[in-house]
Amino acid sequence: QDHLGGVRSVQDALVPPGGDPIPVLKFIPDVEEAPYRGDGGALSVYDMWPRDKFCPVQHGEVLRTEGATLHLLHTPGHANDHVVAVLEEENAMFTGDNVLGEGTGVFRDLSEYLRSLNVMLDCAPDRLYPAHGPVVEDGPAKIREYVEHRQSRVRQVEEVLAAAPPGSQVRLEDITRAVYPAELPSDLFVPAMGNTRNVLLHLEHLGQVVASEANQGLSVSQLGDLAWAVAPAAKI
Repeated sequence: QDHLGGVRSVQDALVPPGGDPIPVLKFIPDVEEAPYRGDGGALSVYDMWPRDKFCPVQHGEVLRTEGATLHLLHTPGHANDHVVAVLEEENAMFTGDNVLGEGTGVFRDLSEYLRSLNVMLDCAPDRLYPAHGPVVEDGPAKIREYVEHRQSRVRQVEEVLAAAPPGSQVRLEDITRAVYPAELPSDLFVPAMGNTRNVLLHLEHLGQVVASEANQGLSVSQLGDLAWAVAPAAKI
């Protein structure tokens, strides 16, 4: 959904006045997710392009054209409408924002993101065409690198919580400072807290941690005051 901002400009540039619009294919999730904030602000997906003008696609759908066969896979985590496409003729994959050519991507649901990365890994694509960065020639190695990076962050958060006194709650800001390097630029600290929060929500989903009841009353500006504790029956 965060790559749809240019659709209208492309349509305006390529479709003559009065002509039929170019079909825009999209996986339509059951729940509309809050949009990512970009240079143009937080527009709804359907503000960028009307819902009834999208051509819905399904998980497992196959698209064929001359010289190319694309297998579509719904791979949520970065966004709940995220799709990757396997190019059969090259055993290559268009990875969107789930795997980038350099660095790491952002995600909203770590549990779903890890599941999606493993779905992508099961395809064993030789080459990756990311939405950002250079082409990746060893697809499985890059996807495994992403999985290990996220799992290592989970282990770091678990270690911080395990070191706290039994039953005590640990603030998000304190956990983030413990797992991220001290030299992290200040403008990246809030995004780092966001990633750490996603790890904690993943652990909460697994029953390993419990959130503080006070979290419900905190505002966005109090992100660092969110707190979690190890669950009584957790294996951390």
